[in-house]
Amino acid sequence: MPFFLRRFSAMLGLLAGAAAATLPGAAESAAPGPMEREFPIATVTALLRPAATQRVVATQSGKLRLMAAAGPVKIGALLARFEDAELRSALDVAQLRLRAAQQAEVDFIADAPARRQEAMTRISDLEGRLGMAEALAKNPALLHDLPASLQESLAHADPAALRAQLDAARNRAARLEAPGHDDGSTAHLQVLDAERAFREAEARLRESALTAPFSGAFQPALIFAGEAGAWVSAGQEVGTLRDLTRIIAAVPALSPYLARADLARTQLRITGGGGRTFDARFSDAVTEPSPVMGESRVFLYEFSEADSRQIAGMIQTNADAKVVLVLEEPVAVVRKLEAAMAHPDVFRDGWSGGVAKAWPGWSLVAEGENTLGLARTGAPTR
Repeated sequence: MPFFLRRFSAMLGLLAGAAAATLPGAAESAAPGPMEREFPIATVTALLRPAATQRVVATQSGKLRLMAAAGPVKIGALLARFEDAELRSALDVAQLRLRAAQQAEVDFIADAPARRQEAMTRISDLEGRLGMAEALAKNPALLHDLPASLQESLAHADPAALRAQLDAARNRAARLEAPGHDDGSTAHLQVLDAERAFREAEARLRESALTAPFSGAFQPALIFAGEAGAWVSAGQEVGTLRDLTRIIAAVPALSPYLARADLARTQLRITGGGGRTFDARFSDAVTEPSPVMGESRVFLYEFSEADSRQIAGMIQTNADAKVVLVLEEPVAVVRKLEAAMAHPDVFRDGWSGGVAKAWPGWSLVAEGENTLGLARTGAPTR
């Protein structure tokens, strides 16, 4: 290359270097460590498990006629069925009784005109007897003017009792105007009773089949080994159904760094097959039963549905994972060991004070097991 071209190229390089020094990101070259928005807090062991697990229990006592094999099932799929011959027979009997009661009500309604006529005749008779009884109560001498056939029946007639009988007859006649809709009629009460018996028989037959409440993986109880013909009691577990569409990671709340962190801003990161990483968002902090400690505090992280499908084979395994704090502004990440070796004197009184001494203009904003997160508080002095 000619000499004047080499000088021209060198001048361009100097100008480019000077321009780069004025760019916003150039100041980060003086940072104590690489600037990151994700700050590692702790290395943990996470138990991967389904987001939902449900015990499938027998709703009645009896012999199993069918048991599903272990494997994936869809919502509503049949998991187990009891011997139901007697239940089906009971349902048929209940259905016949219901039909008979309904026909009896139809016949009852068809006979309504005759019953209404009978009721009106009864009302007319009571009205006449009540009128004569009230007249005799005012003037007993009128009794001798009545036919002999009436004198004996009216001699001791009670107007109040006759009026009560008349009111009852009128009420009955009013109910007969719509006998099919009268809950007090004998025919309608029989229909209601038959309908209730039919619904109960249907429910018992329906409960003889255990179905999946959601899609997932079904595992029969070991005592059945996926075979039919076993006798089970009501409330006995026949299997377990796990929802694999969402996988959660349970992290024991043992790390003091997690206890001090804003967990809502953290993510859990694991490594799956082929070295691919998967992130789970923080879900909840709960207290769960523990066989050793009685109960323990755990932090739950939930994977997306797409990632859950990818790591389904890791369910019920403990995975090494990292909890990272996701920040709005980047921080300088410094390893504790390197900081202590480079500045052994300034960190004797604690990390917070040591950071201000080792890197003036920077302050400690996050601390992890192995790293420090530093934020700029002013222009660095060096």
